[in-house]
Amino acid sequence: MGRRRRYRRDEVIFHEADRADSVHLIERGHVASCAFIETGETVTYRVFGPGDTFGLLALQSGVARRYGTTIALDEVVTLVIDAEHLRSRCLGNAAMGQVLIDLLATEVRAFAAALVEALFVPVEVRVLRRLTALAHLYGRGEAGTVIPLTQEGLAGLAGTSRASVSKVLKGLEEANIVERRRSAVFVADPEALAWAAAHAPGGSLSPP
Repeated sequence: MGRRRRYRRDEVIFHEADRADSVHLIERGHVASCAFIETGETVTYRVFGPGDTFGLLALQSGVARRYGTTIALDEVVTLVIDAEHLRSRCLGNAAMGQVLIDLLATEVRAFAAALVEALFVPVEVRVLRRLTALAHLYGRGEAGTVIPLTQEGLAGLAGTSRASVSKVLKGLEEANIVERRRSAVFVADPEALAWAAAHAPGGSLSPP
């Protein structure tokens, strides 16, 4: 039904505005979806890991274009499925059609939740939530997990500035919860990180 593709770290899987003619299922590795904004900057707005599907806009009818640029964050293997073939298979397979509907509904919920967060949730909480989610994505929430993203990348995911991310990381580092490294964040205490995400703002970054 699909073909396997391998991508090296930092290799572009597809560019923004490319023709969207396939859907990717990640078998190994992590990818980031990025967009260029009016200021000329590039922001990371989603990170996907094993078992995730990306490129779902290819399923719309007509000539679809990629919304953002997607880049491999490490060694990545995906199962690439032709969108037209997938649509035709769904016409005679109600179960497969329902799977695709569920995938698209999950994407809609994710973007709606991100919009609500950006509008109503304090910056500190957004940064902490993204760090907690990434700790689970990269290391299943285990101590010693390394999140290989720059502070600019984290800022894009949280919808804030690099300065705001740096401020939150500084507080977490002082509490011995994380350690800032070159283009990465080392998570020393994932439980304390999750606690901080659940209880900030307005209190200590360490559990009592």
